[in-house]
Amino acid sequence: MTTHDDLDRVLGDWLAEGPVHVPEHLVGATLQHARSHPRRPDPLRVLRRDPMAGRSRFAPLGIAPVPLMAAIGLLLVAALGVSLVGGQRDDVPVPLPSTSGDPSAVPSPNLSLSPSASPGPSFPIRVELQTSSAATMLVEVTDASGLLVDARSGLPAEGGSVPLGEVSSTNVDDSTVELTWTDAACDIAYALDIETTTSMTLRSPVCSGDTIALDRRLLLEFSVPVDAAEIQVQVVGSAEGASPAP
Repeated sequence: MTTHDDLDRVLGDWLAEGPVHVPEHLVGATLQHARSHPRRPDPLRVLRRDPMAGRSRFAPLGIAPVPLMAAIGLLLVAALGVSLVGGQRDDVPVPLPSTSGDPSAVPSPNLSLSPSASPGPSFPIRVELQTSSAATMLVEVTDASGLLVDARSGLPAEGGSVPLGEVSSTNVDDSTVELTWTDAACDIAYALDIETTTSMTLRSPVCSGDTIALDRRLLLEFSVPVDAAEIQVQVVGSAEGASPAP
């Protein structure tokens, strides 16, 4: 079988001699070579210039005009798409998914939260009573009713006005009462236990000192209205050596 290089050489020699007729054996060899060496498909065939086609203004590039224009058009479309996608504004709000069809997705208010109540007083409440004496007189107040808001000293007058072993009560306002009792002038610490707004116990230790009698006044403020006329205070202890002022 004649190889590709042999065929080129034989054709070259034949064309150089300028024959008028092609020998039969040369035609047979050419056909045999074409059958045994089929051309492979060229994927870029549409972009290559046809050597048999007429020359055009695209001929120097060696590219067919129609495929070239198609390729350029595709590139322009791709560039336009990239510019449109990249040029979108960043501040355009993104719509949130609707929750109208799912009631469980709607947050419900937390009904368990409520404003915290103001802390009550810390018991026992220690109150230093104001008197005209230089002696220190304290009263320690405890509350079992849960209604006491505050305890503080009142402003007593000179001398004593209440019989020994007794406690008087008057209203300052609807929810505040003033307790008054008389004892000798001495350093002393009392204890007042409040069971209810109308039942109380005053523990009074023995006051050893001079015979000057002085009033002690204690203001009690409750969270509810209190009628001072209904208050009963039991005095436990003694206050010997003191006598009310005449």
